[in-house]
Amino acid sequence: MAITIPTITVRTGLESGSGDIDNVLYQNSTGITINANINSTGYVAIFTSTTSLDSGGGQAMLDAETAGYLNNLAFALTDGASFTSLYANLDMLKAAQTAGTIVFTVDYTSSALSTFTSNPFAVTWNSQNKPTIFATGGARMSKVTWSTTLPTDVGVESANQYRFGGLRPAGNVLDSGSTIILLRIGFGLIGFLERRK
Repeated sequence: MAITIPTITVRTGLESGSGDIDNVLYQNSTGITINANINSTGYVAIFTSTTSLDSGGGQAMLDAETAGYLNNLAFALTDGASFTSLYANLDMLKAAQTAGTIVFTVDYTSSALSTFTSNPFAVTWNSQNKPTIFATGGARMSKVTWSTTLPTDVGVESANQYRFGGLRPAGNVLDSGSTIILLRIGFGLIGFLERRK
């Protein structure tokens, strides 16, 4: 029997096609919390930051309302829903012309709630930074947070084009290994009860 190992992988380039993902459609609002819909799926997303956010609506951009840059941003789905892939485009504050690093923290579930923290990834001011995060081996992501390790006056100018794949409602987090174990216990119990008759 093969054993699946829950894994979170962060890559610095945009991967996979557009056929397996859904776009985030922001509501037109401001504040440290912004709600958004995941395309026409019925899932609702919540973006939060320590900096007040500004969204003009639609898919395009999520910006800092007045500070001019973001140093952190967290994403989660409502009602305990989960996902297996995340795609984003993080534009650095170009006026500062300073490079730095960004760290991703992922809350995920397989058989128990766990947290993964990535190594720092280099980000550049003169290009778009497009991270891709995958959950495999039965892992389901529930929250993703990124934070920059840049000088205090430098950050992400715009966090845009968030897209998610593998959306699933709450209550469906068992990996294949757990499922096999539960099936074996169930069949064993049935066998035991049949032998007692």
